[in-house]
Amino acid sequence: GFKEIQLKMANILKGRTLIGHALKNDLKCLFLDHPKSKTRDTALFRPLTRPLRANERAQDSGIARGRGSRSLKELCASHLGLEIQGGEHSSVD
Repeated sequence: GFKEIQLKMANILKGRTLIGHALKNDLKCLFLDHPKSKTRDTALFRPLTRPLRANERAQDSGIARGRGSRSLKELCASHLGLEIQGGEHSSVD
């Protein structure tokens, strides 16, 4: 069941560098944490981010936020010349 998968994933990730896109979503689903020093996330990598849109610039507190992430679909198209996720979302893409 879920606990088995969660334990297997935790063991696979232990001591390794995790590379992916918007990893917080995947880790959240599995109720797992991973050290930031061992994480490479294309959604957070500054050279791949975009300036914030006007409606994203301030939170309720009025404090300016950082930069926005581009979608994996957009990154693949602009940097690799690949079209992915043309229909339903696919983990294979």
